[in-house]
Amino acid sequence: MRPARKGLSVRDEVAAVPSAFPDRYLRGEVPCSKHCSAASALVWVCPLEQLDYEYYLPMFFDGIRCLEEPCMTLARQGVSDLLSAARGYPQRILPSLPNIMRALRVAISCKNPGVIIFACSALRQLATGNKEVGEALVGYYKMFLHVFNLFMNCTKSTGDKIDYGQRNSQDVGEAVSCTVETLERNGGKHAFAHIKHCIPTYQTCVT
Repeated sequence: MRPARKGLSVRDEVAAVPSAFPDRYLRGEVPCSKHCSAASALVWVCPLEQLDYEYYLPMFFDGIRCLEEPCMTLARQGVSDLLSAARGYPQRILPSLPNIMRALRVAISCKNPGVIIFACSALRQLATGNKEVGEALVGYYKMFLHVFNLFMNCTKSTGDKIDYGQRNSQDVGEAVSCTVETLERNGGKHAFAHIKHCIPTYQTCVT
């Protein structure tokens, strides 16, 4: 592995690489557009079950760290739409899971509160949409749980001096905690041990 540039860790350098999603949008490769009368609704070029999930789902996950419109809405709502359409169809998700997790790790490593909150939402969708996917995620916990550990206690109730509050009165700490619990509930019998390895202070939510 090549050394990081001066002043940047390898993880930070990877996180600093721009998303390819805006360029793909400009080239007309994104198979959807924003609905003219609804802020977050998308119009897709074909039924979602006809899309190549293995190609498009990682593309949309790569775009969730975009902060400029229309790419931010297209990428995030696109991920939500695709995961909703894959509920009950794990075969749409599992082949692309390694690339999804790489894109998710880069997004979370940016440590932007809004990006992390959306990443948490996407992880909860992944974990709860299909039993097989929820259990398959266990093998990828170490790619993002170490970063989650930094935010576990960053909630409004702890008196943290940094305001991580986001839309709908949600904050990063709450989103991360809720997501980790969802991962444990849907990750199978080995989930807790893997979570505990990355987040030593975590206590099981399964009784």
